[in-house]
Amino acid sequence: MKILRLGSSNDTVEQFVAGEPRERVIQRELERQLQEPVTVVTRRIWPTERFPELLSRWLDEEDPDIVTVPVIGYWFNFESVPLRLQRRLGRFGERLGSTGKRAADVPWLGHNAAFRAVRDVAQRTVGGETYFTCDQVISCVEQIVREVVRREGIGLIIQGPFGGQHLSGNSRRAVAREERGRLVVNAGIREICRAHQVTFIEHVVNRRLKGTAFSTIGDGLHMDETGQLASALEWAAIIVDEVHRLRGNDSEQVDRYVT
Repeated sequence: MKILRLGSSNDTVEQFVAGEPRERVIQRELERQLQEPVTVVTRRIWPTERFPELLSRWLDEEDPDIVTVPVIGYWFNFESVPLRLQRRLGRFGERLGSTGKRAADVPWLGHNAAFRAVRDVAQRTVGGETYFTCDQVISCVEQIVREVVRREGIGLIIQGPFGGQHLSGNSRRAVAREERGRLVVNAGIREICRAHQVTFIEHVVNRRLKGTAFSTIGDGLHMDETGQLASALEWAAIIVDEVHRLRGNDSEQVDRYVT
């Protein structure tokens, strides 16, 4: 069995996080539970208009049995001050924005509470912009679903955004704005999955409110070793359920809820 995971930057932060990559944990757990060889391939998703074309190529190359797609809140909820500067101030803004982005990527600077506090103040005062709109993310996911579904015999799992990450800042208004965006994306993708009879993992209540948020490293954005392991085990359980459903051993509806 082969699993094609569409991953995120959480799958490329080994330099900051000890332990095994998520795909290795998922593979080992799937082999243990299914008692058969499993290959897990991870490709990073960035929901541009051209991504569905890239996915089509990956599907041809990998010929997977199951595709997993996490919808990442960072895409449409993280309000980047450097990105706003780049978009609003032209070439000068690009230089400022690039400097800010490089600073965030330096562990000793970007991964501490003082830097996050400054980022929060900048988000409140200067303001930030998201990389994608909610509609752009929903549209990209719909194209992904259509591309996979038209290839009969491939299982597909879409996991909705889990929220509660304070990507827009820590103010009450920013937190509420983030949750509104999450619910818009969640509802749009839910309807797409229902229309195409695709398994949808929905977080009805965001993880922070539910008390199930994955622990992170110092930047507050990426999961630490404990969070990576918990995420991997959760995905393994979701994939095992999908395997049983596809093989006719599970009579549940394709709507699955993580409440």
